[in-house]
Amino acid sequence: MGKIIISGLTVHAVIGVYAFEQSITQTLSIDLSFAVDVNHAAENDLLNDTHDYAVICHSITSFIEKTPCRLLETLAKRLIDYLKNELQLTQVQLSITKHPKDLPNVSGITVSISA
Repeated sequence: MGKIIISGLTVHAVIGVYAFEQSITQTLSIDLSFAVDVNHAAENDLLNDTHDYAVICHSITSFIEKTPCRLLETLAKRLIDYLKNELQLTQVQLSITKHPKDLPNVSGITVSISA
């Protein structure tokens, strides 16, 4: 067993509780890891024997763009449920970092969740 790690996937989304945040897009960075049977994939060297991380990245981007949330916590929970239920990922660890425009002295606020 092993894991695939996706680091720094950038997505732009409307997220936030304040009125000004509901009228702008903000940059989110997504870090994700999930279990994969490395041995099985390596035996045949076929994409069908593993998870296509390009598909996963596109799915995450699309999901976030279509899922309005006010809180990072809500988005993290909904996204991890989607990854587990729709994409069949297991042992998922997810971090979402918001780079708030209203806090110039903060590089990011991160919510992490695992399931």
